[in-house]
Amino acid sequence: MSKADKHKDNKRFNITQFDVKTLCWLAVLLFGMIGYSVWRLRTFTPAEVKATDAQVEREDCYLLMSGEDTLMTFREILGDTIFAGGRTKNASTRVFAQSAQWVNWLPVIPSCHGRLMVERADTASLCHASSAVLHGMVKKQLAQVKLMLEGIAEQQSHTDYYIRTHNVTEGGFDMVARASDFLHSSADSLKAISKVLSGIKANTPLRLELSSRYYAWVTQGEGKEAKTQRIECETVKERKGLVLIKTIDGSTPDGLTTRLYSFGTKPIAARLAQRRQNRRVLPKDTHVDTLGTYVGEVDSVGQYNGSGRLIAYDGTYYEGNWKHGERSGLGLALNPGKRLRIGEWKNDKYLGESITYSSDRIYGIDISRYQHEKTVKVKKVVWVRRRRSRKKRKKVVMVNKVLKYGIDWNDIRITGLGTISKKDVTGDVDYKVSFVYIKATEGTSLLNAYYNSDYSAARSHGFKVGSYHFFTVRSTGAAQARYFVSHSHYQKGDFPPVLDVEPTAKQIAMMGGQAAFFAHIRKWLKIVEEEYGVKPILYVGQTFVNKYLPNAPDLMKNYNVWIARYGQYRPNVNLVYWQLCPDGRVKGIHGQVDINVFNGFRAEWERFSTAP
Repeated sequence: MSKADKHKDNKRFNITQFDVKTLCWLAVLLFGMIGYSVWRLRTFTPAEVKATDAQVEREDCYLLMSGEDTLMTFREILGDTIFAGGRTKNASTRVFAQSAQWVNWLPVIPSCHGRLMVERADTASLCHASSAVLHGMVKKQLAQVKLMLEGIAEQQSHTDYYIRTHNVTEGGFDMVARASDFLHSSADSLKAISKVLSGIKANTPLRLELSSRYYAWVTQGEGKEAKTQRIECETVKERKGLVLIKTIDGSTPDGLTTRLYSFGTKPIAARLAQRRQNRRVLPKDTHVDTLGTYVGEVDSVGQYNGSGRLIAYDGTYYEGNWKHGERSGLGLALNPGKRLRIGEWKNDKYLGESITYSSDRIYGIDISRYQHEKTVKVKKVVWVRRRRSRKKRKKVVMVNKVLKYGIDWNDIRITGLGTISKKDVTGDVDYKVSFVYIKATEGTSLLNAYYNSDYSAARSHGFKVGSYHFFTVRSTGAAQARYFVSHSHYQKGDFPPVLDVEPTAKQIAMMGGQAAFFAHIRKWLKIVEEEYGVKPILYVGQTFVNKYLPNAPDLMKNYNVWIARYGQYRPNVNLVYWQLCPDGRVKGIHGQVDINVFNGFRAEWERFSTAP
């Protein structure tokens, strides 16, 4: 055998020897991997599955889309009919706490790198609705937005009026200012929504999607060095009702060991179902219940208690004090279709807004013949003839005598606010009289004999002057309006004329009931406004406001009110004057005088008194 042949045989032997060794090692490695895989893939114990428990937060947001464009976002859908929390800019979201499990990427090899499995969020049925159904939704939403804007506009008028007529030092002013800011912000948002929805054409294809964004809570470090962070996640894929997410930076809790792997769905799904939760995550001191969203303090059983603000589903807004679930103390309420209510509450009922009287306020009086005349009983001796006799005898009888008084217009000042009701007074009662109302007429036959002289004297002494008519039920509103216009004065700089309405239930019935009665009132107001070019003021009592005026909402809305209310709280109407007592005292005027306070301070007074 040649040397070359021997060399070839040795080389073949070495190669065969090498292949056998390699195969042996490969076999050992293969059996090892199989054993490791069998160990890794054995049935998971409850403890092993529990060790992978995690907590994530899910931000949900509904998207109204056309093609690839997002027209607007909504926080939730109420009853599959109304979009709630709509926005045209930025996402409107709700945040939920959700259970999760840490998992590996591969079945055998440790490869978590921030991967978690969660249950897929439920979607509203409208997410599967056709474009035609969504167009119907848009139409309903537009109608809803229109109603909401109308309600907000009315509430804004109430808050704006309050701010004009109150002082920043008064209790509750800050509440009204915050409510006003809330209303203006809500109106701006709704107008933007209306603009977008109105721009959707009938042939625009629409679809609704639920967008979910996840955040994982990851703890790293040990002991005092441990730190828990909220880390944003990206969605990897979905399968069989589960979602695979991954922290954007691959963060994983220190010391985590898991044999669960992505889409080894059976043990994961079982554990997530066992731990299932869909708890709303809210900011501190925020509570969502059947009434709405409440931010503030609660008692031991979760009832509103202390200071807090409620934004209810029915559009009600309340900020103020609570006592075990009931409004109690100082608070502000805005309700759709109702006036702003700011003041004292007790047992969930509104008592009213209290007022402090001081020299900073604007005061006035109203007068009639009763400030000039007083009827008293006096003794009078008369001679009477005896029966069946020509002789006469003296007899003392009581007769009426009218005492007459003048008014010292040079120095009239309010010195007393009456005694029939409790009043909060700061300092001494020594107030300037800024305006005077004088009774001119009553019905169609009664004239105040002192009207002309009082009117001229008050104007010549620099007082703001107004005239009023006392309404009766024995003649029509039109006839009484013409009678008033014929016998009263209205000059440049005068205050608006006033219709004094104080009927009993029987008198209203005499005119044919409330509908006929208010028709006569409207007629009087219309004729006088056309004659003088200024909208008259209604003078009524609190009982009339409570019992009858709500049945004439146009009058309640369109006319300023001068009200006689002698209690502690300010009347809750379009108030311009408040008659706070009928038994006041005024220097320069004999007897009792009606005292009135203007609803506002100096700035509002200047605006009102200089209005054309």
